[in-house]
Amino acid sequence: MVKKETTIDDLAIMVQKGFLGMDKKFDEVNDKIDKMQSNIGHLKLDVQFLKSEMAGLRIRIEKIEQILNQTNNYIANLEFEDLMGRVKYLELKLGIESGK
Repeated sequence: MVKKETTIDDLAIMVQKGFLGMDKKFDEVNDKIDKMQSNIGHLKLDVQFLKSEMAGLRIRIEKIEQILNQTNNYIANLEFEDLMGRVKYLELKLGIESGK
């Protein structure tokens, strides 16, 4: 087997090929980083949108709770008035004097 001596030119070509290969790798990595940054930007927008939606839902739920509380109080008052009327009727029928 005959050994070929490596010349300075051969060495320069090898080094240049190595640098070109690294440039391609760096370009690929940079492209991936750019895509990730773009995705992160989209995710931030999505999170902001979701926070906004959640705040709106929270407000709507609080309003619904207020309406339910008011409705429950209204129904309780109606039931109380109905029961008081029935008690008064029974007191009259039985001849019982009211405590009030």
